[in-house]
Amino acid sequence: MLTSVIDNQNKMIEILFEIISKMDKKEIKDDIYHKLLCVIDNRIKWENQLIEGWEESGHYDELEQLGHKTRYGYSR
Repeated sequence: MLTSVIDNQNKMIEILFEIISKMDKKEIKDDIYHKLLCVIDNRIKWENQLIEGWEESGHYDELEQLGHKTRYGYSR
């Protein structure tokens, strides 16, 4: 389920980048672009915290679904 949430977020980010690239006013475009980068940065931080929590609690199945290696590899 989490992988579909992340996939949907990635699709939304791609669409937003496409919309921004077609905008005319540079100052508005730059402001929106900056805000989108902040959103992406926050999502990366959130995902990293989630992964650390899963590693600490031993939920390696969720990590494997996301395709992330843990500090100890994929195995339990």
